[in-house]
Amino acid sequence: MLAPLPMPAVSLVVCLRKERDLLERLLRHCDGCYDDLVVVHDGDEFEPDAGSDRLGGSRVPSIDFSSLPTDQVPEVYREQTQSDSVAGTAELVRRHGGRFFAGPREQQQEPHWPFLWHMARHDWILRLDADEFPSPDLRSWLQEIRQGGPEILIAPGYACIWPLWDGCRAKTSSWPNGRLFLFNKTQVSYFGMVEHLPEASAPYERLPLLLQHQPRRKSYGMRNIVFRPQAYRWRERIATSLAATPLALARWNYASQEWPEGWERLRRRPLYEAARRAVKFPLQQWKEMIAAGERPILSACINPGLHHFLLAIEVWKAMRKRFATGS
Repeated sequence: MLAPLPMPAVSLVVCLRKERDLLERLLRHCDGCYDDLVVVHDGDEFEPDAGSDRLGGSRVPSIDFSSLPTDQVPEVYREQTQSDSVAGTAELVRRHGGRFFAGPREQQQEPHWPFLWHMARHDWILRLDADEFPSPDLRSWLQEIRQGGPEILIAPGYACIWPLWDGCRAKTSSWPNGRLFLFNKTQVSYFGMVEHLPEASAPYERLPLLLQHQPRRKSYGMRNIVFRPQAYRWRERIATSLAATPLALARWNYASQEWPEGWERLRRRPLYEAARRAVKFPLQQWKEMIAAGERPILSACINPGLHHFLLAIEVWKAMRKRFATGS
């Protein structure tokens, strides 16, 4: 008689910035979906934003966190067991049996991911943002997996549908499908740069399940690309990072000095990529929405092309400046 397969244990990891109310909603919807909880706050929770949002170099160590001893916590992270008030995020996390860390202010969550995975007690990582929460079907799937349900986790990771949100309601129900939400940290490699995702040797499996993304604003639209200050910070940080190598960033199981193909093309031919992506990405989005049975939304289709156009121009400016200064 074959022995039963062990039930996978799951660590829920979250990085946030002053989103306690959203985190409370997320944890309420994730009841029964995880065995371990680790939350990192980007900077001090009670530090005022004014004067703290200037873009600077990363303060997260540029090390491979997968090689650290399991009990080692870098000095830039400090665990907090209680907040300055009962309304603080640390108290909320503690009530849900989790651990809460304050990290350096990075104005992005990706540099914190390697640390989160290092602190996670289990190999299977459930990576969710504070403004997300699982749909009832996705929640049931996660609960069944943890209880030894009929499905076996054989892929290195699993992706799901991530509906567009207009600030009041979801605008799609079957697209986009590709949001990586669950993966085995022993089977992925990663460097902590904005918009870079964990890489695996085998494809991730896409599931017809929904992860609700409901921020306080629209999740798409021109405002997010052109008028949102965070978008400019992200593009500037990517351009700065591409001027060096991935080894200058916080990493997970990543030892190469080479950039993946997509990032390398952007580094070598930024103006060409600006024009190519401005045309290719909107057309690709349009076709994908139709193939998924959705009515195309013009602004959602234009968004990625415009964003990558502006990103490529930012990379070109950074490379030109570096060439001019000889640095």
